[in-house]
Amino acid sequence: MNKQQMLFNQRKNKLNMKTSILMLTMVLSSIFATAQMEETLVDLDRNVVIATSGLNMRNAPSLTASIVGYVPFSANLEIVDDLAYGKDTLSSAYTVRYETGEAYEANLAGYWVKARYKNLEGYVFSSYLFYELSEQEDGLNEEYILLFEGSDCYDNVRYNKDWYWYGLYEEGNRSVLREVKLSFFAEETELGVFLGIATNLDQASVYLIGAENPLPQRVLKNATHVDYSQQFFDGEGVANVELLEAAGLAIVQPKGENEWGFSLIVKDEMGARQLLNPEDSSFYYPSGIDWYGDLDGDGKMDYIIHYGEEVSQTILYLSSKAKPGALVHPVAAYFSGYCC
Repeated sequence: MNKQQMLFNQRKNKLNMKTSILMLTMVLSSIFATAQMEETLVDLDRNVVIATSGLNMRNAPSLTASIVGYVPFSANLEIVDDLAYGKDTLSSAYTVRYETGEAYEANLAGYWVKARYKNLEGYVFSSYLFYELSEQEDGLNEEYILLFEGSDCYDNVRYNKDWYWYGLYEEGNRSVLREVKLSFFAEETELGVFLGIATNLDQASVYLIGAENPLPQRVLKNATHVDYSQQFFDGEGVANVELLEAAGLAIVQPKGENEWGFSLIVKDEMGARQLLNPEDSSFYYPSGIDWYGDLDGDGKMDYIIHYGEEVSQTILYLSSKAKPGALVHPVAAYFSGYCC
């Protein structure tokens, strides 16, 4: 088992643990609320600020209360009371996209939590608190970050305020890269606390991309967003040759009757080929291509490809970062999968 596979298993174990803790907390909260007039227990481990612009601390549990201080993104708070101080709903200026592809305003329902940060003590809104920032993977998410607008049970909290942030949008039959501002928030559901990612644009993005250096904001050439119904294979297991050829990809299926899976290969017009799912890689089982086109402006094809199911990752490949003898290189990963 390589290091990335170990990281995926650790993520899954953490997710299961968080879900179990939340379910226990919900049961205890219900019992406690009956006896104590709807008082709500606070998860003391959910204490990391994920508001990208920072989080206000107030002198009372109310949106109209005076601000006593400011807590920056990624800071750890000390939760000083295990009971919440009332529930509230905050209307956000950011919009969020779900599977429908539509953008809508994110109204955040959360609790007021009493906390301490350095020499400050006051009340903060729980919708901007999460468990932890995402771990760094070797060779990935160093110069680029790939995020998906919406809500998920995986903790893809990756952000740098000094980077450039873009939304990849489909407008008619073209792909457009636009500069955006991001917002992270926590969404409490029956399955657990989900991470929400939203933007300041009233438009549904395909993906969100962070870059240490600026990307050209322009119409992207030879770009295609691939619908989930048009993937590597059709419903009968026959390879989608038209899609693969258009994307500069090829599939090599195993010859043995007892073998399964397949090799995904990227190729160019000169005949060069590169295997995208080597056996020693943690992204070994490709399940679909989400997007392809020239993202980095070097005139060559770039890819966003999805791997796995139960524990999944979506990989951004850039041609401008390819190693000698290769056509593309994986630069960023977004994690997802089953939530229960």
